[in-house]
Amino acid sequence: MRHFVIHLMQRSDLAAEGAPSPAEFEAAALAVHTDIIGVTLAFVALFPLASITVGLGLSYRFASMDLYKGAAYAMAASGLVGLVNFLFAMSAPGAGIQSLLLLNNLALYVGGICFLVVGYAMYKGRVELSEEA
Repeated sequence: MRHFVIHLMQRSDLAAEGAPSPAEFEAAALAVHTDIIGVTLAFVALFPLASITVGLGLSYRFASMDLYKGAAYAMAASGLVGLVNFLFAMSAPGAGIQSLLLLNNLALYVGGICFLVVGYAMYKGRVELSEEA
């Protein structure tokens, strides 16, 4: 999508005769850009909520505290860190973008590792992760 925005902006500079005006190209580029921002914010806002929900839901299925239950709790914690980071970023525009992105990437990384650990437990056929449990 980003490439399409660049293409529209380049076309606005080189508008040929009979083509839409440069303002129309720029308006289309702005519309596509706002759609990209909306989709990105939706993914950034949904990741923490989904991680918290899946992590807590999986943690209640395990009876004993082991690696897999710890991974489920860590997944929920990474979602909580991502949610706090997102809310802080939305309310503090003066915060450094580098630190916010680093924290978000770390939360995504930890959540992904936890997801792989739980997936390995499913692959091993853990009783807690079957339909009968």
